[in-house]
Amino acid sequence: MRFSVPLFVLISGALFLSPNKNINFNLITKKYVKRIILALIVFGLPMCIIEELFTNAHEMPLWHALINWITGNSWANMWYLYMLIGLYFTTPLIKPFTNNASNKDLIICLIILFILSSLLPTLQAYGININSYMLIGTPYIFIYILGYYIQWRMIVNKKDIPILFIFLLICIFFIFFRVNNEIKYVGYMDPITIAVATLLFIICKTIDINWKFANFLSPYCFSIYLVHTIFTNFLYKGLKIEITDYFPVSYGQPIFFTGIIISSFILSYFMYKIPILKKNIL
Repeated sequence: MRFSVPLFVLISGALFLSPNKNINFNLITKKYVKRIILALIVFGLPMCIIEELFTNAHEMPLWHALINWITGNSWANMWYLYMLIGLYFTTPLIKPFTNNASNKDLIICLIILFILSSLLPTLQAYGININSYMLIGTPYIFIYILGYYIQWRMIVNKKDIPILFIFLLICIFFIFFRVNNEIKYVGYMDPITIAVATLLFIICKTIDINWKFANFLSPYCFSIYLVHTIFTNFLYKGLKIEITDYFPVSYGQPIFFTGIIISSFILSYFMYKIPILKKNIL
């Protein structure tokens, strides 16, 4: 499931770097960044406070919760919102290049960014000594631009789908091999993880799926993302429940996953009925 974050960034790049979309710093700040900051205030800050109440590790929990909120140390899922603000602010800087660059220049740019932000960090993680000045500190820009390239420049025919599926299966094989042999996993910028996300994105774009159930769920996706860790943290830290204490991992994890998603959807459904949340955040 690690491919989900790179896939989300690919989709963001396809949408925000669209040549049909006029984006400037004023629009980014007033519309998109504002929405994320409000989400961090309404959801992220309470999560930081709840975490302090769970751990009870500091004499001034509210002050420490505020520091964690400012520095981006909320519950695990919230890190993406902080990163998304950074991507939003880089969008007006990147768009002139993506709009005017030739396909050749875009491909060269993507190759360089892949080497610097994915390949070299992976080699370094495996023990190959690489000087830190060769690494890029904002690696998601590579995936962001890649999403634009796939959506607006790449041409893929439906007859290519079987080949793409073969490559996807090869990537999955490497993932299983790595897990079974306890080979180090580098993170979301791992080349195999990026490959899985990219292949899924290309396949779904080429097939052009119009799934009514997915269309029904789509308005609730962001709110489900925001609230799902409320349930996981309540179970793990509040009730001290470990799913493996009751079910084997083989089918315990799917049960746990399904329960969390359904609970998050129900909560999101009712949250969506609140006009101020629907208009400004969700």
